[in-house]
Amino acid sequence: MAETLLVEARHGRFFVLKNDNRVSLSMAVYGEWTESEFALLRQVLRPGDTVVDVGANLGCLTVPLAGAVGLQGMVVALEPQPEIFRLLATNTVINGLDNVRLFHAAAGAAPGTLPVAELRFDQPRNYGALSMGDLGREAGRGDGDRREVALVRLDDILAGRPVRLIKIDVEGMESDVLAGAGETIRQHRPFLFIENEIPGEASQRLIALVQSLGYLLYWQMAPQYVADNFKSVKENIFGSDICINMFCVPEELGVNVNGMVQITGADQHPRNAQGLPGNAS
Repeated sequence: MAETLLVEARHGRFFVLKNDNRVSLSMAVYGEWTESEFALLRQVLRPGDTVVDVGANLGCLTVPLAGAVGLQGMVVALEPQPEIFRLLATNTVINGLDNVRLFHAAAGAAPGTLPVAELRFDQPRNYGALSMGDLGREAGRGDGDRREVALVRLDDILAGRPVRLIKIDVEGMESDVLAGAGETIRQHRPFLFIENEIPGEASQRLIALVQSLGYLLYWQMAPQYVADNFKSVKENIFGSDICINMFCVPEELGVNVNGMVQITGADQHPRNAQGLPGNAS
């Protein structure tokens, strides 16, 4: 069992991993993690909406999103890492959330299972940045416990339910998640919020795919440190590191997103243009 800390944060109480040096560390020191992401997403949410949080981690977005949609709404949250899923479940309970539906699963293009390592969490590490490939390779080394984790299609678990927003933070499996949500996207045209940290061919393919679905794409860059953090801590332990996401709006809405840079070409990426530093979450 991983060592944990209970912290007071902007959106409630959270158990976090003692040795995670990114999301959990930020929650412990600042009481928040990339708050600008939630500040953007809550603008498109209404009471009663359904939101899907793919790659929910500890619930840093799950919890405030549940508050934004209210008791008549729902957040469907998926997290494949076993120990992190346990903390996600605990954090929904201690914050008294009855409108969160949890899946210990990864989302993909087809149902199945994936091998996942039961990590020891005994060394400082950015555990939230581990991809399913990383977890599969660690599971195959034979020096620790492993388990098979469910791989699900969003279309199957949503079963036609209208969805307002799908947030995807899955360290390289974004295209698979979108493939498994094809019917939901066609029928309900949700807003999409997708991590896109690294420039290159994978980023280009992802941008082209989302544009082919009939979306306008905008860069959203979330600083990992802000001076007006919840705990008013002035020490900046993350420097200029940022998280980079794409905020994707259905073309037919005709929405003009002020203050955000539109993505017009698949080869665009802020790290190419600006030489930005940063660490994925």
